Formats: sequence, C-alpha cells, structure tokens
Amino acid sequence: MIRRDQASASASASSSSSAAAASALGPCGGFPERPGDVANPALIGRGICATLAGCGPSGARARHGPPRRRAVRNAARTGADVAEGLWTAKVASLAEFSAYFDHLGGAVQARFEHEKGLLAPDLVSAQVAGHCGVCRRDSQFLLDRYFGIELADGTSLPNFRERLECGFCGLNTRMRAALQFLEEQEATAESRIYATEQMSKLFAALQARYPDLTGSEYLRDGTAPGRTNAAGIRHEDGTALTFADGSFDYILSFDVLEHIPDYMTALREIVRCLRPGGKLLLTVPFAIEEQAHVERARIENGEIVHILPPEYHGDILDDGGALCFRHFGWDICEDLVAAGFASSALHFYWSKRLALMGGWQFLIVAVKGAA
Repeated sequence: MIRRDQASASASASSSSSAAAASALGPCGGFPERPGDVANPALIGRGICATLAGCGPSGARARHGPPRRRAVRNAARTGADVAEGLWTAKVASLAEFSAYFDHLGGAVQARFEHEKGLLAPDLVSAQVAGHCGVCRRDSQFLLDRYFGIELADGTSLPNFRERLECGFCGLNTRMRAALQFLEEQEATAESRIYATEQMSKLFAALQARYPDLTGSEYLRDGTAPGRTNAAGIRHEDGTALTFADGSFDYILSFDVLEHIPDYMTALREIVRCLRPGGKLLLTVPFAIEEQAHVERARIENGEIVHILPPEYHGDILDDGGALCFRHFGWDICEDLVAAGFASSALHFYWSKRLALMGGWQFLIVAVKGAA
C-alpha cells in the first residue's frame, strides 16, 4: 500500500541526480484528462477532481472548465491543431491535499502498480505508447533508468519526471506538461511571456510557439543585468529584474526558485513584472507532507551556511551544479499571496494517455489581482 509519505520525496524532484531520482516515488494523484482513465470511478463528481460532468461541491477544488473546450478556442485563435485536454486537480493547502489523497483511494496504488510495470526489472529502457499533447499525435515515449531510484523491496523505478521523452519532439514529462498547461491557461501567440531560462530544450519549444517570448539565465561572465552576452543569452538576477512593471502576461519559472536564497524578493519581482491578472507558472522541489519549507542552506554574513548536507542540481552553465537552498512546503501558497498574488494553488496531473506519470507531478499557478 502506498502512503502519502512514501510519495513525499517525489514532489521534491529536481534536476540533480539525487533529487531527480526521488521523482520516481509513488503515483500521481492528479485526475487524468478523461474519465476512462480513472482507477476509482467513485471519485467522479465528489468535488475532489475535475470531470467531464463539471466540478463537485467542496474539498480540493477542480480547475475551472473543460480543457478541451479551451484548447479548441485557443486553436481557433492560433490556427493550431486541437490538443487532447490535460485534466488537473487544484489543491491549495495541506489539509486539501490530505482530503484529496483520501478521496483518491485505490487509484493511488493502481497508478503506482501501473508505473512499476512499464519497465521490466531486467530491462534498461522501454518504449511507452501514448499521445503527445505537444506534438498532438500518437507517439512512443522513451523510459529508462537514468536518475532512477531503488525501492525498499530491491526493485527500482525510473525518473518519470525527467524521462518519458517523446519520440518526435524529444520533450520529457515535465516539459510536455508545462507546454500543454500553459496553452490551457489561455496563452496565445500574442501573449507576452518571460521564462527564467533560455538555454534549455523547453525554451526552444516555447520559442517556436510564442513569438513574444523573453528568456534569461543567471550568467557569471560579467554581462550586465538586462543585457545579452556574445552568445545572445540575456542575464537577469531574479531578485532585481530589469523589466518594467506589468511587462508580461505569463512568467514561467521551473526549478529555479530553490536556488535563490532570498526567494521572497524574487517572488515580489515576479508580481511587479506581471500585468494585472497575469499568471506565474512555477515548479520547485516540494516536501508534499510538510507545511513549512525544509531549509537546506542559508546565507549568513555573505557566507553559505549548510543546515543539511549540500544538494546540488544540474546547471547548464556550471558543471558543479547549483546549490539548493530549500525544498518548499505548503507555505509556498501563503508566500505567494504575501508576495502580492491574489491566489495560488498546486495543480496535480496524471495521464496514462498523455504519458504524464510518476510521483505527485504538479504545476503551481499564482494569479496577480486584476487591479
């Protein structure tokens, strides 16, 4: 039987080998894109998950509106093909998550067993059939043991979050989910978007879809903030962005905030740079059963003080990696509101059809007030 604590480490996944491996633990409790994938049909209409029939009353709130309807509307504006919808469950607190987990019942174990069966113990890699929500076509997804994790029973699970790469676009689970989720948040070709990355495969995919996209990296080559280096890479400091107030409709920050010691200043800067009603899409290492953040390091008198053994995540600009200062807990939702957002919540997803599986996968969405 899978417990919430067995899945906790999976929500703290990141690009480092140790943290990324943790993303393999446990199945995601998010609701799939179609009722036919639900392991426990009794959940439908109980207010815990989005369904084709609409949302139920209270508990963990479902996201508004059928995603396929929005995808059709967006496709009409952009001329794109219609993507299969990605259903998510919107959860805004630890108490809601506890209720959400309980209501999922046997679906949690069923998804875990399904994931374990995707890669036989004697195989190094396998192809998983599904439908890519980015390519909008059926595909085969590469699953291997890169950054996998050993379980207590001696078996191992792949790192689903960083693997399941589409055979056509090459994007992994988290990248495909981010792209599809952004579209279903009604981003269009006219949207002004800023991403706190510029040298990644995900950024290239975003750039192909959103012409008014700005990206940046935290450079160490002497490039001034707001300027680009010889390679065309823009330098920005997350705690002192150079953009004017209200510059963007969407800001995307994936696995970056944990590397910024003064993360609250970074969040306030994001709020400043968003237009009224603008949205932040965020992922961070997450301690899913903890209310408070798990502090791993801090800065004192200009020096790094390690509270827990140092944890470094992959850094495209530094082979030594980037130090992780914390794993976030549910206080992140309150922090986002304290920074100036009107609302915030985690959106959990899981879909066998879209090959979006593994652990408690989620995106955080924070919305700036309209005025």
